[in-house]
Amino acid sequence: MKPITITIPAAVNGSGVQTYSAGGRYFLVSALTGPCRVVTDLGDEYNLNNPGDGWGDPTSKVFRTLTFYNDTGSPITLTFQASMTVVRSPDTNVTSNVNVTSTLTNTLVNCAVAAVVQALVRVAAAGTPVRFAAGGNFARNILVIAQQTLAPADKGGTANTGNVQIGVGTGVQGNQPLELGPGMQYVFTAPEGAKFDLGTFWVDALNNGDGIVIIYW
Repeated sequence: MKPITITIPAAVNGSGVQTYSAGGRYFLVSALTGPCRVVTDLGDEYNLNNPGDGWGDPTSKVFRTLTFYNDTGSPITLTFQASMTVVRSPDTNVTSNVNVTSTLTNTLVNCAVAAVVQALVRVAAAGTPVRFAAGGNFARNILVIAQQTLAPADKGGTANTGNVQIGVGTGVQGNQPLELGPGMQYVFTAPEGAKFDLGTFWVDALNNGDGIVIIYW
């Protein structure tokens, strides 16, 4: 979804309020001129202070309406994105006449907060591969951990009973060549300037209920 820019009026005898109809599981701020708050129609409230602030994961409930509150005495201009899939800040670091010293010195100040997502993917029926996520979920890096639960076994989670198999491009049984034993990990890293679509990755298992945890960014 394209970025949306709104102006939240200044606070006068209470907070300045601006409501916007925008739905999704993910929300990300790309620019703002002052601190503000946002409350979804689900009742969740978030403070927005910097570009990169936001929330969302594949299991988040879908919000439909966003209400923004300005508690300051000046209007605030806010640019944001709301989407059903992961949203990321545009790359604003490439400019002409870049001051290299300034860029290196202020790395943490200038960088947007990366959107990192984790999810559990389990194979209900052995021999029936499952996608990592719906198509259109993108990432540059995917960490895969072979276990049944988000928590590892030594923290009360459940280890896989047997091996799982990972493949790309097809969900046909037997086309997943990368095999991971219980607890094993693997990282997929895209080439510079490229990204992965999680909808093209598949996992199968030798035992019903085994699966993987994925952390991607």
